[in-house]
Amino acid sequence: MAESNILTLDVGGTRMKTMRSTLCRYPNSMLAKMFDSKSQIPPALTEDGAYFVDRDPEAFRNVLTFLRSEKLNDQLTERELKSLRVEAEFFMLSDLEMEIEQRLEDESDLGDDDLYVQFKVDGQVQKVEKRLFGKVPFQRWLGTLRFVIGNKIFRS
Repeated sequence: MAESNILTLDVGGTRMKTMRSTLCRYPNSMLAKMFDSKSQIPPALTEDGAYFVDRDPEAFRNVLTFLRSEKLNDQLTERELKSLRVEAEFFMLSDLEMEIEQRLEDESDLGDDDLYVQFKVDGQVQKVEKRLFGKVPFQRWLGTLRFVIGNKIFRS
């Protein structure tokens, strides 16, 4: 009987189906080493013939998405990206790791508005971290800023 190219996976108790070629897309990855038809380290089989992968099914679903399309879901949160990074490292998927790092870096750049308050001082924009002010009302911020950088604050 010929070896099937459609595989059923049991990932942490969740069933998934994919193609062997999808799992072997990156030849140097752990997945390719596990699912290559000549593998010396195949994953365990369950009683019904599914390949058992002892990993987080939600994160693994995102690994499969990347393997299928070479893209990440645009809706992944920072927490999901960090969880996915663990899987990428485990499965030795360096392209996925790089994609995650880029996405995390891009998201941290976008978050600047939530971390800083900007003011013009002598015609130049100055950033001050919001955490320095805690939950102090805006008028008290101005007083603190005047103390820190002098009386040169102008509205932008």
